[in-house]
This record gives sequence, C-alpha cells and structure tokens, in this order.
Amino acid sequence: MRIAILAPLWKTVPPQKYGGTELVASLLADGLVDLGHDVTLYACGGSKTKAHLIEVIDKPLFDTLGGFKFDAIQFQDFMEVKLAFDAARNGKYDIIHNHMGLNMAALGNLSPVPMVTTNHSSIAPDFEPLAILSKDCNFISISNSQRELAPYLNYVATIYHGIDTKSFDFNQTGGDYLLFLATMSEAKGADIAIQIAKKSGKKLIMAGDIRDESFFASLKPYIDGEQISYLGEVGVTQKNELMKNAKAYIFPIRWSEAFGLTVVESLASGTPVIAFRNGSMPEIIDDGKTGFLVDDIDQAVIAINKIDSISRQECRRQAEERFDASVMAKKHIEVYEDLIK
Repeated sequence: MRIAILAPLWKTVPPQKYGGTELVASLLADGLVDLGHDVTLYACGGSKTKAHLIEVIDKPLFDTLGGFKFDAIQFQDFMEVKLAFDAARNGKYDIIHNHMGLNMAALGNLSPVPMVTTNHSSIAPDFEPLAILSKDCNFISISNSQRELAPYLNYVATIYHGIDTKSFDFNQTGGDYLLFLATMSEAKGADIAIQIAKKSGKKLIMAGDIRDESFFASLKPYIDGEQISYLGEVGVTQKNELMKNAKAYIFPIRWSEAFGLTVVESLASGTPVIAFRNGSMPEIIDDGKTGFLVDDIDQAVIAINKIDSISRQECRRQAEERFDASVMAKKHIEVYEDLIK
C-alpha cells in the first residue's frame, strides 16, 4: 500500500522533547514501513524516519514563529496538503493520513484519494462550524471517550496510540518516589500532584514544559528541591530513567484527556499509574491491575499505600500487548484497506 502521512510542522518528527502528535506520527510511519508498505512522511526539516521524507519547510514552525500559535491556520499547512494532493493526483498514493488537525480535515473530501484524519485533541474543536462542515470526512479517534468532544464526526475507528515499548527499560522493583511528567498546567493537575505528595508524605519528582507562567508561579513555594523537585522539560533518556525508577506515576488530570502517552510509557517501564477517573483513563488503566482510578486526593493517597499490590510485570505485559507501536500500525492498515475498497 502507498501511504502518505501528514505530520504537524511545529516540531521535528520524532520530537526532540515535547510533541505527542509528532511522536505518534513517527512511530506510525516507521511501523507501516516495517510491515512492508511504501510510506511517505511530510514533515519539517530535521525530521528522521524510515519512510520517504518530504521536508515541507526547512525547520520547525515553533522555531520560525518563536512558539506555538494556534489562533490562525499557518500557510505552511496548506503547502503540505497541496504537495500531498498533487502527488496523489499523479498516482503516488492510495491513501492520505492527516495528523495536522481538524482544520486540515476540512479538505478531506477534496483529496484525490481517500483521506482520514486522526483527532489528537483533548478539547472540542476550536472552530466548531468548520468541524461540522467537515463531519462527513473520515476520522480516527484515539479513545472512545474522545468522541464525546465532537460526537457528530464520522468516526471510522478508535485506535489507541502506540509507543515503542522496547525503548523503555523494565524495572521489576521501582523506587520510592512519585513521578509527575506532564505540562505544568492546571488541566494536567500539577498542583494536585503536589497536594497528593504532601498528604502521603512521599517524595515527588516533577518534569515538563511550562505553558502558563502565572500558574507555575503558584507552584514555586512548594518546590523545595527535597520533597518536591522540578527538573524542567526532559529528553527521552532522562524520561526513561525517571519512569522506570518511580514507585508510581501520578496523573491527576482535571480535563477529559483524549489519551495520555506518558501513562502507557509508564506502564511499559513497569510503573503503575494512579490517575483521576477522567477522559480516557478508564480505557487505558486496568483498575486494580495496572494502577488505580481515583476521584480525589484522599483516594489517591489510599492508592499509593496499596501500590505494591500492583504487578509491575502485568503493567509491562499490557503495555506490550495493547499499546505497542506495531499493534497501532496493524490496526491502521485495517482501516486503510476498508477506506480504499
């Protein structure tokens, strides 16, 4: 099968640090190549892939514009779609898979070949009238709960994100600290993670990028470098070390998280997860087997005291069987085959 993957242009594929969508696009492209398919990845300069790479622009938009800017569609996005559509019109592709967002999905019915869009967002469409106009295009949801954000879209499948489980070292015993590895934001519950650590008396290591300086300022009085530590944004190697050596991964989200890559990365390391019962968490966490679903801080503290009852081998097993990138790639092939019939 000849497949075009359209990645966002904000970060390299795979990303150097933060970039969930770019990481998924990278793993999917490589996984499809491993299955023997002819794959072309459209991305920014500096990207690396097993697929054929077409650099739409010479460097990430994040570097060009000095940060994320989602208040308008960037013209470079239209360049990417134009290049892919022209190649498809000349017979190069059987299918196009859009990871650039719901705005570009609006062009799906104009594609010379079937096009499907994966919705990576954990919020409702920012411009709903456009999404409604695009509702008959093809969409893949990344969890069943995500569909509640835009139930009117034509979903052709739910496919959970995959990770390269082999790249995460398994630790049979873990350590003695709690880990919070996410954007330092109210939605992700960074402040709740601190309260859980304080109430449980456990050490907490925090890592992740800062999007809201005023919110992070409210956390600073609690970050003492002893019980509560903040490392900033970390790379792949350091993330691996932090995850495999943690006692538990804390994910106290306030919003309806559509998936949560770090959750399955933690499971791949053997580290169980304690998460608030929001969004996709009931789909990802096998309550009582790979972690605990809780509704408040007190329940999270109780879960920490029970965390040794969770089998770290079971966490790893479920990560491999349910969330490995090879599983994700195979499920996408099934969807592609249905769409090009």
